[in-house]
Amino acid sequence: MSKYTREEVLEKIRNRESLAGADLRKINLYREDLSGANLKAADLSGADLREAKFTGTNLDQANLSEANLNEANLWEANLVKADLSGAKLARANLWRAKLAEANLSGAYFLRADLGFADLNEANLEEADLGLANLGGADLRRANLASTNINGTNLWEANLYGATLAGANLRGANLSGANLRSCDLRLADLTQAKMAGADLTGANIWGIGHTGWIVEGLKAGYVYNYKGAKLTEGIKGKTRIPPNRSFNRGEFQEWLSKYLPFKTAALKAVPFEYVPKIFISYASEDELTMRAIDQCLRNKGVRVFIDERNFIGSETVCHEVINLLKGKGVVVFIYSKSAADRSYTEFEKLIDREREFIISKGQEKRNILIYFCIDGTPLPAKLTRRLIIKAATMSFPEACQKLWRAILEQGGGFEPTDLAQYNEITPWKR
Repeated sequence: MSKYTREEVLEKIRNRESLAGADLRKINLYREDLSGANLKAADLSGADLREAKFTGTNLDQANLSEANLNEANLWEANLVKADLSGAKLARANLWRAKLAEANLSGAYFLRADLGFADLNEANLEEADLGLANLGGADLRRANLASTNINGTNLWEANLYGATLAGANLRGANLSGANLRSCDLRLADLTQAKMAGADLTGANIWGIGHTGWIVEGLKAGYVYNYKGAKLTEGIKGKTRIPPNRSFNRGEFQEWLSKYLPFKTAALKAVPFEYVPKIFISYASEDELTMRAIDQCLRNKGVRVFIDERNFIGSETVCHEVINLLKGKGVVVFIYSKSAADRSYTEFEKLIDREREFIISKGQEKRNILIYFCIDGTPLPAKLTRRLIIKAATMSFPEACQKLWRAILEQGGGFEPTDLAQYNEITPWKR
């Protein structure tokens, strides 16, 4: 089937004609109204759908991978089994949307509204749900492994049997949530609101629980096992308590003595002061950027990159300056590829902002960090900068130094689960 133009699509929608299976790759439908349209199995990959209206639209099995749906209205849209991998959905309205079995891996949902959405068995692995609303959502058996759920509202959400291994739930509101039989291994629940939540049957090996609000927290029993699967033999040895249920208040007492593998990511940093980082990089160094981005997000850091958070160079400059004024930090991934670029106005602007802050004596902190992944000399124009010579370090060592530089402290680093880079650094792949 030939590709449709924007005008052809709008004409068909006006005439209430079906667009099922249509080839709409990279189409620009910015701010258009597609409410009630039949787009079943349509290919909208890479499309510009910002602020578009999809109220009640049928997108069953549609391909929306890498599409830009920032601020789109998908209220009660049918997205069952749709592919939204890598899509941008910041501030999108997905209230009561049907997303069962959808592929949302790597999608970006900053401040999106997913209230009462159906996410049963959806794949949200490595998605960013920071500050999103998932109150009352159905997340039964969903995969949220390594997902960022920092500050997210999961009030009374149903997460029965969901996979949350390694997820960042720092500051999340899980009051009244159903977490029965969840896989919470190594999840960071620091400062999470857990009042009235039910953890019965959950595997909580290695979780971070500093600062929980636990009034009314329920748990008949839990498991403490580092493996992914609980066989019958293992269940008998790792079930706590082994042959009975917790007595009133006993779970909280046991939990305070537990956690030999505490998540130390930001345990000394209040949630409202979680660092905000912008990563600047050359396109040739994207693999390094992705690895550092994931490492920092695993720590609970709010990470900003141009392709995911901003549209247009002017927006980037404006937003990054605001980020610096709000105690943010810019990390430049520096290499031969980066040096081959001209000394851009953006970098000059960042450098001038740093000099201004120091000259005014407002504060003495790191706002500009050069993460050097080869031996390329730094620009001579820069007089004040913090340099991390990552080229001479392993990936965990380089990340440790970066982490300490961001927090401006000498400790507090805990290696993340990025074993693939232990032997071969991402900048040498």
